[in-house]
Amino acid sequence: ISPSKFLLQTMHEWNTRFAREYILTNFVAMQNDPNPAPGEYFLYLGRLSPEKGVDVLLEAAQSVFSRIVIAGTGPEDRRLRNMAAEHSLKNVVFVGYQTADAVQRLLRGCRAVIAPSRGYEHCPLAILEAFAAGKPVIASRIGGIPELVVDGTNGLLITAGNAEQLAAAMNTLATDDARSRMLGENALRSARKCDPEQYYQQLMHVYEETRA
Repeated sequence: ISPSKFLLQTMHEWNTRFAREYILTNFVAMQNDPNPAPGEYFLYLGRLSPEKGVDVLLEAAQSVFSRIVIAGTGPEDRRLRNMAAEHSLKNVVFVGYQTADAVQRLLRGCRAVIAPSRGYEHCPLAILEAFAAGKPVIASRIGGIPELVVDGTNGLLITAGNAEQLAAAMNTLATDDARSRMLGENALRSARKCDPEQYYQQLMHVYEETRA
């Protein structure tokens, strides 16, 4: 059972085969009151580690005038805060670890979630959580991410590690409320395809086939 086509294809490239193969996207619980209305800031939500590309976001922030909220902790925390201070990025706010309720509030208030990964990801929960809140995602075109984020439909895709493209995408959404809302509404539709009940039914189907 693979969470993405990308992971399964990668295993095939390494000559790994299975008698049965299934692609089962991760599930996400819908928010009680999703909010596709464009918020006032961009949000990074996740671990602060090298493969997540948060330093690319900070580089892009130098050409972005909108506020950027970075939520999470990790081994890169101090280095990233120092980088923001060195470049006098007054539009960047680090809020550290957040509880589940606080994460939902941050999602409701943001304009889009940023996923600037430079390493392979298969089915990131941060993207699904953004969709469930009715928020578009600006993400790297890498790994399994393009299977979730459809460029121009429920978010925008950029080349991994390209700060210039990331800044341009953020500025596009910052100045276009109508497009931001449209992408957010489509993101919400995407999330409804990943609800827990549907996941459960698909998983039980896998088990029944295997048992048979």
